[in-house]
Amino acid sequence: MEAVLSFIPVPVAVILMAAGFISLAVGGIRLGYKATVKDLALELVEKAELSIMGSGQGAKKKKQVFAALRAKCPAAIRWAITDEVLDAVIEHAFDVMTAALGKKS
Repeated sequence: MEAVLSFIPVPVAVILMAAGFISLAVGGIRLGYKATVKDLALELVEKAELSIMGSGQGAKKKKQVFAALRAKCPAAIRWAITDEVLDAVIEHAFDVMTAALGKKS
């Protein structure tokens, strides 16, 4: 086993380990944030549905929810939360709300 790992210089190994740890941390932050804000996103989608009336207003509603979620994101991790993560959270909240409304009808 030592012979297999001995060809990697120590500084390179340390850099690779640090890069792996940073990638893991960023992934954990993004997944944790996504799980944490699902209820908040659902609440914001409901508010947007009530505050913005009319057909064809989906983009405006989504923009309102997106801005509110971005504002609630802690500044320390804002760099790790991409627009795609927020978009997925909003889409999930909308799907949950649509499913709940479908069951009520």
